[in-house]
Amino acid sequence: MAIARLAEAQHLPAAPRDRVRAAVALGTALVGRGEVTTALEVLRRTEGSLDGDPGLTRTVRTATALLSDADLAARQETYRRLTESGERAPERVGTAGRALLVRGPAPAAPGTRADDLRTPV
Repeated sequence: MAIARLAEAQHLPAAPRDRVRAAVALGTALVGRGEVTTALEVLRRTEGSLDGDPGLTRTVRTATALLSDADLAARQETYRRLTESGERAPERVGTAGRALLVRGPAPAAPGTRADDLRTPV
């Protein structure tokens, strides 16, 4: 039910900051259900609708990188895009994005943060 409502929120008129909040929440919920590709599509679509707001763009890119940890192929593609973006316009990656790039696209393995999203504490 929550995922359906978050998906609905993606189609409602809202301020860019609210669209980003809804997209990150939806993406997180989808990754928790194992739907990594769909989650990353939601975030990329949201990023494309931000009309160049650098702060919100950085937020979406960072969330995309973190959520991509759940799938090796998605993670490698996401980090490739983040690296290319950082080379073209470092200010659009931001401090958190640069920290993720330092960490690099190491393979996801059992016990990674992606698994932790599904494991109750």
